Amino acid sequence: MPTALAVPPAIDDTARIASLAHTADRLTIRWSDGRESPYPAIWLADNRPDRRDRPDGQRLFDAMDLPDGIAIRAAALVDGTVEIDLAGFDTPARFSPAWLRAYALDPASRAERRRRPVLWDSSFVLPTGDYTAVAGDDDARAKWLRQVHDHGFGLLRGVPTEPGMVCKVVEIFGCVRETNYGRLFDVVAVEKAQNLAFTALSLGNHTDN
Repeated sequence: MPTALAVPPAIDDTARIASLAHTADRLTIRWSDGRESPYPAIWLADNRPDRRDRPDGQRLFDAMDLPDGIAIRAAALVDGTVEIDLAGFDTPARFSPAWLRAYALDPASRAERRRRPVLWDSSFVLPTGDYTAVAGDDDARAKWLRQVHDHGFGLLRGVPTEPGMVCKVVEIFGCVRETNYGRLFDVVAVEKAQNLAFTALSLGNHTDN
């Protein structure tokens, strides 16, 4: 079952560059809306599009193999692409302005990408999902997980009443780490228990080893 994935920022194809400037260790882009975004040379080298697999964006290199002395020797807007000559590489790096805007590192851009919790008020509607849809459909799962992320909780209806379903629901969020209690522990109160886990006493929030 696919698990929750981080949602990449939206790519705005209308992003326009007003000017470029650079030092050896940083590229600075001034955008048409007045925003100014810095891009460190090492970050640009690490994110070179020609060193990433398409379409998943995975690295085709080990970060430890980046050359020493990475520095920006030149930067220009060429045919609608930001072309950067980086010391240590044989060919220039070429970035889409839209991609650079989507992943801009200035405080305002980072703040825009950060999700904010939605406070509850009189208009609040309990985030509810159907298990069959959430477990089997990417769009339904993303919608419900986004609601849980924004509101802090959610209700999942239609979960089969079968052993082990707790784990299957949790796997919608991510991997379940196995501990010395296993992946799923059923609380059973026994006489002369050697551990609070085997009693009916309350246990506060905690993380198993």
